[in-house]
Amino acid sequence: WASLLRNTNNKAAKGSSDVSWMLFTAASHLNSLSDTVMDSVHVARLNLLVAKIAISKGAFGDALTYLKAALNRLEDNHTPNGDKVLAIKRSWKHHYELRLELLNHVTESERSLGDFESALEHAQEIFDNARTLSDQFRAQSAFILVHFAMDREGSVWIEEGLNILAKHGMANISPQPHIGNVVQEVLKLKMAL
Repeated sequence: WASLLRNTNNKAAKGSSDVSWMLFTAASHLNSLSDTVMDSVHVARLNLLVAKIAISKGAFGDALTYLKAALNRLEDNHTPNGDKVLAIKRSWKHHYELRLELLNHVTESERSLGDFESALEHAQEIFDNARTLSDQFRAQSAFILVHFAMDREGSVWIEEGLNILAKHGMANISPQPHIGNVVQEVLKLKMAL
């Protein structure tokens, strides 16, 4: 199974459409089976691959279906007595990279579809569990874009953006800069390069 997935993955990565339909069919079929039939992590990875193909074609709704199926597989793999919170914690512990990538895609897809509240919830899960600041970057970008879409005229998105920049060591940035601030920052950037 693993070598078939690897071979198919290579062809799909090269844009071979004759393989994509097989991946979608396989993912849909495996999603309908119980966790005891197939390794949940392999099924989650297949769902991620299929979701990436869907995203590349602009099918964010379909991508979300596969991404959420992948997250459910990871959680089901670690659910003792149906404790969802514990399952999520264990999923982060045992499959950190996979869960991070899945949630980044979920957050970005939800933002693209206008499901802002869900996007913010998933971004918050990343903020709460990411090991490094750089692991939060994609979620931070989606977080700012969601706030911008929800509050174009207000200043919430600016404040959130400034908070994120402060976490990255860029404190003391004015929410309403004047030309002097801009020139100063451009000079700092040129010196850093």
